Amino acid sequence: GQDLDGLVSLIDELRGLCCSGEGSENAAIAVRNGGVEALVNLCGSVRIAQEERLLVSALKALSSMLRGMTLVSLRVF
Repeated sequence: GQDLDGLVSLIDELRGLCCSGEGSENAAIAVRNGGVEALVNLCGSVRIAQEERLLVSALKALSSMLRGMTLVSLRVF
């Protein structure tokens, strides 16, 4: 429903922030503030048959976050 669409939209926005030109910094902020844990918990609670779009969106955002953190780690070392 409408709540699901809103949640998917917010997660897509988070993914966009983690992929943008300053995405690695945004990803680092998201990770430090519990973004990975929140997305993993969300993915674990999704009923796949009814909420497949939410699961896909959350996994894409998680991937962007982790990729951004990899870039931050590479720059540090």
